[in-house]
Amino acid sequence: MEIRASYVLVGVFTLMAVVGALAFILWTAGRGSGVDLVQYDINFTGHVSGLSVANDVLFNGVKVGSVKAITISPTDPGRVKVRVEMAANTPVREDSMASLEARGITGVTVVQISGGTATSPLLKPHSGEEVAVIPAQLSRLEALFAGLPAVVSDSRDLIQRIAGMADDENRRALAQTLQSLDVLTARLAARADAMDRIIGNLDVTTRRLANASAGLEGATGDMRDYLRTDLRESTRAVGDMARRMDGMVARAEPGVAKFSGEGLEDMRRLLAEARQLVGTLDRLAHKVESDPRRFLFGNPVPEYDAR
Repeated sequence: MEIRASYVLVGVFTLMAVVGALAFILWTAGRGSGVDLVQYDINFTGHVSGLSVANDVLFNGVKVGSVKAITISPTDPGRVKVRVEMAANTPVREDSMASLEARGITGVTVVQISGGTATSPLLKPHSGEEVAVIPAQLSRLEALFAGLPAVVSDSRDLIQRIAGMADDENRRALAQTLQSLDVLTARLAARADAMDRIIGNLDVTTRRLANASAGLEGATGDMRDYLRTDLRESTRAVGDMARRMDGMVARAEPGVAKFSGEGLEDMRRLLAEARQLVGTLDRLAHKVESDPRRFLFGNPVPEYDAR
């Protein structure tokens, strides 16, 4: 009887443990990490090799979610719709872009989402959309592979052009050019001594120019020192002299003003009287010179005529 009771207790305990574990798993699956999640759709053009459900979704290199579903567009077989789920606080904006990037050498591909600009509004579902759609772009590797055909085509055209340029006429022209270069090189080698002298003269001229430049720089420094010291003192002396002359003019101004008023009138009258005096003296001198006797003794008495 006691052995049967122990089996019942063990069975009850085991059943409770299983139920508790299932409850914990269901709670964990339902609550996750406690972070609210939001889903987005991404429509990629071309293949999505290496991308699987549950692969990481990165936002600027930081894991923010995972891939939930991958389906081929029923209307366009060349497009693949990838539904991702990421943290609701991820700042996915309208100018954010999604791309595929391979990680390491394992061939695993992740969804990489760029940040967009801070001024762009957050991405919301448009009318008729179940979830918001993030625009897709080619990854750097895909862009490189996409550009390879054009590079190969351009390279082929370039090679064909080069091959077209290498005809007989161009080869002869190239041979003549090389021959001319050979002749020129030989002449330069023959004039090596002259070239050495020319180079030596250039070196001497360069050194002289350097010395002249140094002298000019020194003269400029002296001129700058003169402007800073002597010219400043000279300017101060000229200013002092100007102030003294201004004071002298100010002191003489009342006398000059008085002379320009009354003094000028007196001078004018003095000059008029002097001019009259000079005229009188001139007439007197003329009389003395023409007839001194008459000037000294006056008019003579007329003689009596006896007839």
